[in-house]
Amino acid sequence: MQTRRRLAATAASLVVASGALVVISAPASSAGALSCGIARITGSAGHKGAYARCDAMPEKWRIAINCYGNGVHYRHFGNVIKANRSGVSTAWCDANGVIEDGGIDIVPA
Repeated sequence: MQTRRRLAATAASLVVASGALVVISAPASSAGALSCGIARITGSAGHKGAYARCDAMPEKWRIAINCYGNGVHYRHFGNVIKANRSGVSTAWCDANGVIEDGGIDIVPA
Protein backbone atom coordinates (compact mmCIF):
# COMPACT_ATOMS: atom_id res chain seq x y z
CA MET A 1 0.00 0.00 0.00
CA GLN A 2 1.42 3.36 -0.97
CA THR A 3 1.05 6.39 1.24
CA ARG A 4 1.83 10.08 0.66
CA ARG A 5 4.47 11.68 2.88
CA ARG A 6 5.47 15.30 3.41
CA LEU A 7 8.96 16.67 2.89
CA ALA A 8 9.74 19.62 5.16
CA ALA A 9 10.54 22.94 3.52
CA THR A 10 9.68 21.79 -0.03
CA ALA A 11 6.60 21.25 -2.10
CA ALA A 12 7.96 17.85 -3.02
CA SER A 13 6.23 14.73 -1.84
CA LEU A 14 7.42 11.17 -1.70
CA VAL A 15 5.82 7.81 -1.92
CA VAL A 16 6.90 5.10 0.48
CA ALA A 17 5.98 1.48 -0.06
CA SER A 18 5.47 -0.26 3.24
CA GLY A 19 8.74 -1.72 4.43
CA ALA A 20 10.77 -0.56 1.42
CA LEU A 21 13.45 2.08 0.99
CA VAL A 22 12.46 4.71 -1.55
CA VAL A 23 14.62 7.59 -2.71
CA ILE A 24 12.95 10.82 -3.83
CA SER A 25 14.14 14.02 -5.37
CA ALA A 26 12.62 17.46 -5.19
CA PRO A 27 11.53 19.15 -8.42
CA ALA A 28 14.17 21.16 -10.27
CA SER A 29 12.29 24.36 -9.44
CA SER A 30 13.00 24.00 -5.73
CA ALA A 31 16.10 25.42 -4.09
CA GLY A 32 18.74 22.78 -4.67
CA ALA A 33 18.36 19.07 -5.29
CA LEU A 34 17.05 17.32 -2.18
CA SER A 35 16.68 13.61 -1.73
CA CYS A 36 15.50 11.39 1.11
CA GLY A 37 15.10 7.70 1.71
CA ILE A 38 12.81 6.18 4.33
CA ALA A 39 12.74 2.61 5.60
CA ARG A 40 10.93 0.67 8.30
CA ILE A 41 13.23 -1.23 10.64
CA THR A 42 12.96 -3.86 13.37
CA GLY A 43 15.25 -3.61 16.37
CA SER A 44 16.07 -5.66 19.43
CA ALA A 45 13.19 -7.47 21.11
CA GLY A 46 11.08 -6.84 18.01
CA HIS A 47 10.77 -3.06 18.43
CA LYS A 48 9.40 -1.44 15.27
CA GLY A 49 10.78 1.82 13.97
CA ALA A 50 11.75 3.80 10.91
CA TYR A 51 14.60 5.96 9.71
CA ALA A 52 14.98 8.75 7.18
CA ARG A 53 18.26 9.59 5.47
CA CYS A 54 18.21 12.99 3.72
CA ASP A 55 20.70 15.10 1.85
CA ALA A 56 21.23 18.60 3.20
CA MET A 57 17.80 20.10 3.93
CA PRO A 58 17.38 23.89 4.14
CA GLU A 59 16.07 23.73 7.74
CA LYS A 60 16.33 21.47 10.79
CA TRP A 61 14.24 18.30 10.39
CA ARG A 62 13.51 14.91 11.95
CA ILE A 63 11.42 11.82 11.37
CA ALA A 64 8.06 11.39 13.12
CA ILE A 65 6.18 8.10 13.37
CA ASN A 66 2.62 7.34 14.45
CA CYS A 67 2.51 4.19 16.54
CA TYR A 68 -0.18 1.97 18.04
CA GLY A 69 0.36 -0.38 20.94
CA ASN A 70 -1.39 -1.58 24.07
CA GLY A 71 -4.62 0.11 22.93
CA VAL A 72 -3.04 3.57 22.57
CA HIS A 73 -2.17 5.74 19.53
CA TYR A 74 0.94 7.89 20.02
CA ARG A 75 3.65 9.76 18.06
CA HIS A 76 7.40 9.47 18.50
CA PHE A 77 10.04 11.77 17.03
CA GLY A 78 13.58 10.98 15.95
CA ASN A 79 16.79 12.86 16.49
CA VAL A 80 17.10 16.34 14.99
CA ILE A 81 19.32 16.88 11.94
CA LYS A 82 20.74 20.40 11.61
CA ALA A 83 19.94 22.62 8.64
CA ASN A 84 22.14 22.18 5.57
CA ARG A 85 23.59 18.91 6.90
CA SER A 86 23.00 15.41 5.60
CA GLY A 87 22.03 12.83 8.17
CA VAL A 88 19.85 10.04 9.49
CA SER A 89 16.96 10.48 11.93
CA THR A 90 15.59 7.35 13.63
CA ALA A 91 12.45 6.85 15.74
CA TRP A 92 11.12 3.77 17.55
CA CYS A 93 7.71 2.66 18.78
CA ASP A 94 7.39 1.33 22.33
CA ALA A 95 7.62 -2.42 22.96
CA ASN A 96 4.60 -4.18 21.39
CA GLY A 97 3.90 -1.08 19.27
CA VAL A 98 3.64 -0.94 15.49
CA ILE A 99 3.84 1.90 12.99
CA GLU A 100 0.39 2.76 11.70
CA ASP A 101 -0.27 2.82 7.95
CA GLY A 102 0.61 6.26 6.67
CA GLY A 103 2.41 6.95 9.93
CA ILE A 104 5.84 8.13 8.78
CA ASP A 105 6.61 11.81 8.13
CA ILE A 106 9.60 14.07 7.76
CA VAL A 107 8.85 17.20 9.82
CA PRO A 108 10.58 20.48 10.72
CA ALA A 109 12.33 20.33 14.08
